[in-house]
Amino acid sequence: MGYGKDDIRLYSGSALIAGLLCNLLTNPLWMVRTRMQVEIFRNDTKGHFEQKYSHGMRSLYINMKDIADKEGFLSLYRGLPASCIGLLHPLVFFPIYEKQKIYYKKHFEPDADKLSTTFILASSVTSKFIASAVSYPHEVLRARKYYEIHDKNGNKENLGLVKLSRKIVQTEGPTALYSGFLANLSRVLPNTFLMFALYEHLCHLSGLNQD
Repeated sequence: MGYGKDDIRLYSGSALIAGLLCNLLTNPLWMVRTRMQVEIFRNDTKGHFEQKYSHGMRSLYINMKDIADKEGFLSLYRGLPASCIGLLHPLVFFPIYEKQKIYYKKHFEPDADKLSTTFILASSVTSKFIASAVSYPHEVLRARKYYEIHDKNGNKENLGLVKLSRKIVQTEGPTALYSGFLANLSRVLPNTFLMFALYEHLCHLSGLNQD
């Protein structure tokens, strides 16, 4: 049995497959980026940072190879389970976004040949906020997994997601799972609106939004 154009299962399934493939391909890049951002906490000498990250685009390859050699190839995929939890984001975002577009078009602009920028703004920003609120803790968990956590004796800890979540809540409080949430919103909400406004406009010009 096929799916209709506005079937929520179609949006959810497409988002899930695309998100999973994206995570598999890009997890090593996120790993290196996070290590670069927190390197100062590991060694704050200027020479150490320049030695590792002053090679331009080659720094990415050098550090991926360094992690694989010292910690094992699978270490490049540390945090992947947390990233997969983040698949909740597109699963929530795209169905809500598409359903809002349909609702606004039907009830507010039934005679317009395309949805206005105002309703694209409302659809994209509302959907992004809800999806971010649901899935944001995975960002914190993923960053903690990328960064090597040590116990009081200096031994490396390798906590699972459940134990790591419990430790964060117990030691830092539940709100720690939303550390940086507002800063993240200030970045992603304008970006999402601009991206989808451009996308919808280009689809209209090319005729892709026509039945």
